[in-house]
Amino acid sequence: MIDFLKDSTFAVNDVVNKSWTILYKNYKNIAGLCLLMFAVLWMSGFLSSFVSKGLNAVNIIAIIAFLVIYFGLQLTLFNYILNAISTDAADEETFSHKFITFLRENLSKILIIVLVPLAFLFGMSIIAEVFNINGLILQIATVVIGLVFIIMRLWNQIKPFFSTINQFWPSKTQLVNFLIASVYAFIVTFLTFIGIGVLLFPLAWGGVNMDKVVSVAVSLGALLALCVLIRISFFPYFILDLNLPPFKSIRFSMAVTRGNFVRLLLLLGLIVVSVFLGTYLQAFGYYFLSLGVSIFYSFIIIPLSSVVTAVVYRQMIQDYEGDSDPDLMDNIL
Repeated sequence: MIDFLKDSTFAVNDVVNKSWTILYKNYKNIAGLCLLMFAVLWMSGFLSSFVSKGLNAVNIIAIIAFLVIYFGLQLTLFNYILNAISTDAADEETFSHKFITFLRENLSKILIIVLVPLAFLFGMSIIAEVFNINGLILQIATVVIGLVFIIMRLWNQIKPFFSTINQFWPSKTQLVNFLIASVYAFIVTFLTFIGIGVLLFPLAWGGVNMDKVVSVAVSLGALLALCVLIRISFFPYFILDLNLPPFKSIRFSMAVTRGNFVRLLLLLGLIVVSVFLGTYLQAFGYYFLSLGVSIFYSFIIIPLSSVVTAVVYRQMIQDYEGDSDPDLMDNIL
């Protein structure tokens, strides 16, 4: 049972300021991991085009490899940030000062990494239209050439990066627990969505139009499911930081986020919007626009938001004064 959680376990401004400090000191490794995640995720679009033609042994192996590599990199990122938070020294500089300093010192690199690939993609799209080049071939060529360009341009900074991946790569147990917990999280979120429909369905028997009942149930169910998803989204940190089993990590995530939902919504809202925007654009065939959003998401949103969630986790767990084995139902509200 939860005895109590403090009314305010973290302040949004403090979280952002500390997160920027961590990101400022560790940007190369954090952004590098985000870049690899972006490349793997983008290549999954090509994988899906082959899987859609039918499953076989090669496709199944490729899917498993994709899941292991992508989620392994994600957990490596979380592991690295947790370590960076633990070793971070106090810093009195303000967020705005760090941001301005960062832009002054890294403006040329930012322009090279972000604007040059976008300009290249725009040029490639024009070439595709003029010479009627197959879209899939163009995408593959674009990604390969873009990665080669970045690697060649930043090779000296990239070489030490591989030892970082090896150092913070999750154990097999942590990776398996994360995948199992992800399935649990999906089930909990899905049951929340379905549960709203079950609760509202009797309204149809009372004379309410069925279409209206369905519309309200879908909207309300999606909203509550999103709320639940945000509250259980900290389970990877419990798996990495405390080596908790899958379902217990979800219960702890629900417990420590109790009373902090509004602050979490403010901090994580931009992440959710970016994910849905990128997914929407790709789903409707706007591949190059989706790529532009994905680049912005990978180089700016993902690095900072990843640090933010880790900082929030650390502050919430430090102020947590509940049970060592919290119950899921007791922490829903």
